[in-house]
Amino acid sequence: MHEWINETIVERFRLLSGNAEQLEEVKVLRARTREAEQQLLANMPHEREHLDNLLNLLTELDTLHNKHFYAKGLQDGIQLLIFFLFDDGILESNK
Repeated sequence: MHEWINETIVERFRLLSGNAEQLEEVKVLRARTREAEQQLLANMPHEREHLDNLLNLLTELDTLHNKHFYAKGLQDGIQLLIFFLFDDGILESNK
């Protein structure tokens, strides 16, 4: 895939992720997650650094998965579009 296409896909993903963060359901769930995290950390002060590291790694892993799935889904969609637009057999059968 051309680099500019990949950059466009990543930028679109960032835009959609930002839009999703503005959904009321996401805001409520994020607040509940932060509250639960703070309660857990308050009860385990000596493990805080390890827990923070684990949470950061899990977030990074989730983000990486989402980027991959989005990019592959878009790539599949583009390939299907090209196939339907330029396949002679399909064009002739629609006449």
